[in-house]
Amino acid sequence: MKKVLWLFLLVWMVNTINSQPYTTAQAHSHNDYEQAQPFYLAYTENYGSIEADIHLVNGLLLVGHNPTDLQPQNTLSYLYLDPLNKLHPVTRSLQLLIDIKTEAKSTIDTLLSVLKRYPLLIQNSRIKIVVSGNRPPEEEYIAYPAYLWFDGRLGKGYSTQALSKIALLSESIQKYTGLQQVYPTEKRVDSLVRAVITSAHAAGKPVRFWATPDTPEAWKQLIDWRVDYINTDHLIALRDFLRSLAGTAK
Repeated sequence: MKKVLWLFLLVWMVNTINSQPYTTAQAHSHNDYEQAQPFYLAYTENYGSIEADIHLVNGLLLVGHNPTDLQPQNTLSYLYLDPLNKLHPVTRSLQLLIDIKTEAKSTIDTLLSVLKRYPLLIQNSRIKIVVSGNRPPEEEYIAYPAYLWFDGRLGKGYSTQALSKIALLSESIQKYTGLQQVYPTEKRVDSLVRAVITSAHAAGKPVRFWATPDTPEAWKQLIDWRVDYINTDHLIALRDFLRSLAGTAK
Protein backbone atom coordinates (compact mmCIF):
# COMPACT_ATOMS: atom_id res chain seq x y z
CA MET A 1 0.00 0.00 0.00
CA LYS A 2 2.82 2.39 0.90
CA LYS A 3 4.53 1.62 -2.41
CA VAL A 4 1.35 2.44 -4.34
CA LEU A 5 0.95 5.71 -2.46
CA TRP A 6 4.56 6.61 -3.11
CA LEU A 7 4.19 5.92 -6.84
CA PHE A 8 1.00 7.99 -6.92
CA LEU A 9 2.78 10.88 -5.19
CA LEU A 10 5.73 10.64 -7.57
CA VAL A 11 3.48 10.72 -10.63
CA TRP A 12 1.56 13.67 -9.18
CA MET A 13 4.79 15.58 -8.52
CA VAL A 14 6.10 14.97 -12.06
CA ASN A 15 2.79 16.01 -13.60
CA THR A 16 2.68 19.12 -11.44
CA ILE A 17 6.20 20.15 -12.45
CA ASN A 18 5.50 19.48 -16.11
CA SER A 19 2.30 21.52 -15.99
CA GLN A 20 4.08 24.65 -14.75
CA PRO A 21 4.39 27.22 -17.54
CA TYR A 22 7.87 28.16 -18.73
CA THR A 23 9.06 31.71 -18.14
CA THR A 24 12.22 33.56 -19.07
CA ALA A 25 13.71 32.17 -15.86
CA GLN A 26 14.14 29.02 -17.98
CA ALA A 27 15.74 30.91 -20.87
CA HIS A 28 19.38 31.49 -21.82
CA SER A 29 20.59 34.64 -23.56
CA HIS A 30 23.06 33.17 -26.04
CA ASN A 31 25.95 35.48 -27.04
CA ASP A 32 24.29 38.15 -24.97
CA TYR A 33 26.96 40.74 -25.78
CA GLU A 34 25.51 40.96 -29.31
CA GLN A 35 22.28 42.43 -27.96
CA ALA A 36 21.64 46.17 -28.30
CA GLN A 37 21.80 46.34 -24.50
CA PRO A 38 24.18 43.64 -23.27
CA PHE A 39 23.25 42.31 -19.83
CA TYR A 40 20.51 44.87 -19.17
CA LEU A 41 17.92 43.53 -21.63
CA ALA A 42 18.27 39.94 -20.46
CA TYR A 43 18.31 40.91 -16.81
CA THR A 44 15.30 43.22 -17.13
CA GLU A 45 13.39 40.46 -18.88
CA ASN A 46 14.24 38.08 -16.00
CA TYR A 47 16.34 35.68 -18.05
CA GLY A 48 17.71 32.92 -15.86
CA SER A 49 20.98 32.54 -17.74
CA ILE A 50 23.21 35.01 -19.59
CA GLU A 51 26.24 34.13 -21.73
CA ALA A 52 29.42 36.10 -22.36
CA ASP A 53 32.36 34.89 -24.45
CA ILE A 54 35.76 36.06 -23.20
CA HIS A 55 39.28 36.31 -24.61
CA LEU A 56 42.39 36.98 -22.56
CA VAL A 57 44.24 39.79 -24.36
CA ASN A 58 47.18 41.60 -22.73
CA GLY A 59 45.88 40.81 -19.26
CA LEU A 60 42.31 41.95 -20.04
CA LEU A 61 39.20 39.78 -20.33
CA LEU A 62 37.58 41.11 -23.49
CA VAL A 63 34.07 40.09 -24.49
CA GLY A 64 33.27 39.01 -28.05
CA HIS A 65 32.80 35.94 -30.23
CA ASN A 66 35.83 36.29 -32.51
CA PRO A 67 39.18 38.06 -32.01
CA THR A 68 38.20 40.53 -34.74
CA ASP A 69 35.14 41.55 -32.68
CA LEU A 70 37.10 42.67 -29.65
CA GLN A 71 37.14 46.25 -28.41
CA PRO A 72 39.43 47.31 -25.51
CA GLN A 73 36.57 48.97 -23.62
CA ASN A 74 34.34 45.88 -23.74
CA THR A 75 35.76 44.03 -20.77
CA LEU A 76 33.88 41.43 -18.75
CA SER A 77 33.85 43.86 -15.83
CA TYR A 78 32.43 46.76 -17.84
CA LEU A 79 29.70 44.80 -19.63
CA TYR A 80 28.66 42.32 -16.94
CA LEU A 81 30.31 42.35 -13.53
CA ASP A 82 29.98 46.09 -12.82
CA PRO A 83 26.28 46.27 -13.82
CA LEU A 84 25.52 43.15 -11.82
CA ASN A 85 27.41 44.46 -8.82
CA LYS A 86 25.39 47.69 -8.87
CA LEU A 87 22.18 45.67 -8.52
CA HIS A 88 23.20 44.33 -5.10
CA PRO A 89 21.52 42.59 -3.53
CA VAL A 90 20.53 40.27 -6.38
CA THR A 91 17.53 38.42 -4.97
CA ARG A 92 16.71 36.01 -7.79
CA SER A 93 18.64 33.10 -9.29
CA LEU A 94 20.95 34.05 -12.14
CA GLN A 95 23.51 32.02 -14.07
CA LEU A 96 26.38 33.86 -15.75
CA LEU A 97 27.84 31.47 -18.31
CA ILE A 98 31.35 32.56 -19.25
CA ASP A 99 32.52 30.90 -22.46
CA ILE A 100 36.32 30.91 -22.60
CA LYS A 101 37.77 31.33 -26.09
CA THR A 102 41.48 31.50 -25.17
CA GLU A 103 43.73 29.06 -23.31
CA ALA A 104 41.85 27.66 -20.32
CA LYS A 105 44.21 27.90 -17.34
CA SER A 106 45.64 31.38 -17.90
CA THR A 107 42.21 32.77 -18.74
CA ILE A 108 40.58 31.22 -15.66
CA ASP A 109 43.43 32.45 -13.45
CA THR A 110 42.79 35.98 -14.72
CA LEU A 111 39.05 35.49 -14.30
CA LEU A 112 39.54 34.50 -10.67
CA SER A 113 41.69 37.55 -9.98
CA VAL A 114 38.97 39.75 -11.49
CA LEU A 115 36.14 38.06 -9.62
CA LYS A 116 37.90 38.60 -6.28
CA ARG A 117 37.21 42.31 -6.75
CA TYR A 118 33.48 41.54 -6.54
CA PRO A 119 32.90 39.92 -3.12
CA LEU A 120 29.17 40.76 -3.26
CA LEU A 121 28.87 38.62 -6.38
CA ILE A 122 31.01 35.63 -5.46
CA GLN A 123 29.44 35.43 -2.00
CA ASN A 124 25.89 35.53 -3.33
CA SER A 125 24.52 31.97 -3.54
CA ARG A 126 21.85 33.11 -6.00
CA ILE A 127 24.49 33.99 -8.60
CA LYS A 128 26.13 31.01 -10.29
CA ILE A 129 29.27 31.79 -12.30
CA VAL A 130 29.85 28.95 -14.77
CA VAL A 131 32.85 28.38 -17.04
CA SER A 132 32.17 26.94 -20.49
CA GLY A 133 34.18 26.66 -23.69
CA ASN A 134 37.86 26.00 -23.00
CA ARG A 135 38.05 24.38 -19.58
CA PRO A 136 40.74 22.63 -17.53
CA PRO A 137 40.73 18.82 -17.28
CA GLU A 138 37.66 17.70 -15.34
CA GLU A 139 39.77 16.13 -12.59
CA GLU A 140 40.97 19.67 -11.75
CA TYR A 141 37.48 21.17 -11.32
CA ILE A 142 37.46 20.44 -7.61
CA ALA A 143 40.60 22.58 -7.09
CA TYR A 144 38.77 25.78 -8.03
CA PRO A 145 36.88 28.00 -5.54
CA ALA A 146 33.36 27.12 -4.50
CA TYR A 147 31.92 30.10 -6.36
CA LEU A 148 33.24 28.87 -9.73
CA TRP A 149 31.30 26.19 -11.58
CA PHE A 150 31.72 24.36 -14.88
CA ASP A 151 29.57 23.50 -17.87
CA GLY A 152 29.55 19.75 -18.50
CA ARG A 153 28.59 17.74 -21.57
CA LEU A 154 25.49 15.63 -21.98
CA GLY A 155 26.06 11.89 -22.19
CA LYS A 156 29.58 12.08 -20.71
CA GLY A 157 30.47 10.14 -17.59
CA TYR A 158 31.93 12.16 -14.72
CA SER A 159 33.45 11.26 -11.39
CA THR A 160 31.49 12.19 -8.28
CA GLN A 161 33.99 14.95 -7.51
CA ALA A 162 33.85 16.45 -10.99
CA LEU A 163 30.06 16.24 -11.06
CA SER A 164 29.90 18.19 -7.80
CA LYS A 165 31.45 21.18 -9.64
CA ILE A 166 29.25 20.96 -12.73
CA ALA A 167 26.36 23.43 -12.83
CA LEU A 168 24.63 22.17 -15.97
CA LEU A 169 25.04 19.79 -18.89
CA SER A 170 25.08 21.23 -22.40
CA GLU A 171 25.41 19.95 -25.95
CA SER A 172 24.77 20.95 -29.55
CA ILE A 173 21.33 19.75 -30.58
CA GLN A 174 22.87 18.81 -33.92
CA LYS A 175 24.62 15.91 -32.20
CA TYR A 176 21.18 14.31 -32.04
CA THR A 177 19.29 15.83 -34.96
CA GLY A 178 22.03 16.30 -37.55
CA LEU A 179 22.22 19.47 -39.63
CA GLN A 180 18.69 19.12 -40.96
CA GLN A 181 16.48 20.05 -38.02
CA VAL A 182 12.74 19.52 -38.25
CA TYR A 183 10.42 20.09 -35.30
CA PRO A 184 8.74 18.18 -33.84
CA THR A 185 11.52 15.65 -34.33
CA GLU A 186 11.15 12.11 -35.63
CA LYS A 187 10.54 9.38 -33.06
CA ARG A 188 14.10 8.06 -33.09
CA VAL A 189 15.56 11.48 -32.27
CA ASP A 190 12.80 12.18 -29.77
CA SER A 191 13.50 8.97 -27.84
CA LEU A 192 17.26 9.58 -27.87
CA VAL A 193 16.97 13.14 -26.58
CA ARG A 194 14.44 12.23 -23.90
CA ALA A 195 16.73 9.48 -22.63
CA VAL A 196 19.77 11.76 -22.30
CA ILE A 197 17.72 14.48 -20.59
CA THR A 198 16.22 11.96 -18.18
CA SER A 199 19.72 10.77 -17.31
CA ALA A 200 20.92 14.34 -16.69
CA HIS A 201 17.93 15.14 -14.50
CA ALA A 202 18.47 11.91 -12.54
CA ALA A 203 21.96 13.24 -11.77
CA GLY A 204 20.38 16.49 -10.57
CA LYS A 205 21.73 18.60 -13.44
CA PRO A 206 19.83 21.07 -15.66
CA VAL A 207 20.12 20.77 -19.43
CA ARG A 208 20.83 23.25 -22.24
CA PHE A 209 21.19 22.72 -25.98
CA TRP A 210 22.95 25.15 -28.26
CA ALA A 211 22.53 25.50 -32.05
CA THR A 212 18.77 25.20 -31.68
CA PRO A 213 16.65 27.17 -34.17
CA ASP A 214 14.99 30.32 -32.85
CA THR A 215 11.51 29.29 -33.94
CA PRO A 216 8.25 28.60 -32.08
CA GLU A 217 8.31 25.01 -33.34
CA ALA A 218 11.76 24.39 -31.85
CA TRP A 219 10.85 26.19 -28.60
CA LYS A 220 7.76 24.01 -28.23
CA GLN A 221 9.89 20.90 -28.71
CA LEU A 222 12.42 22.03 -26.09
CA ILE A 223 9.61 22.69 -23.62
CA ASP A 224 8.07 19.29 -24.34
CA TRP A 225 11.44 17.72 -23.64
CA ARG A 226 11.64 19.69 -20.36
CA VAL A 227 14.93 21.33 -21.33
CA ASP A 228 15.88 23.59 -18.44
CA TYR A 229 17.35 26.49 -20.41
CA ILE A 230 15.96 27.47 -23.81
CA ASN A 231 18.80 28.91 -25.88
CA THR A 232 17.97 32.07 -27.82
CA ASP A 233 19.41 35.09 -29.61
CA HIS A 234 15.94 36.69 -29.85
CA LEU A 235 15.12 37.66 -26.30
CA ILE A 236 11.89 39.56 -26.85
CA ALA A 237 10.47 37.04 -29.33
CA LEU A 238 11.03 34.17 -26.90
CA ARG A 239 9.64 36.23 -24.02
CA ASP A 240 6.46 36.94 -25.98
CA PHE A 241 6.17 33.30 -27.01
CA LEU A 242 6.44 32.11 -23.40
CA ARG A 243 3.90 34.67 -22.27
CA SER A 244 1.48 33.50 -24.95
CA LEU A 245 1.85 29.90 -23.76
CA ALA A 246 1.28 30.93 -20.15
CA GLY A 247 -1.85 32.80 -21.21
CA THR A 248 -3.11 29.75 -23.08
CA ALA A 249 -2.54 27.59 -20.01
CA LYS A 250 -4.74 29.76 -17.80
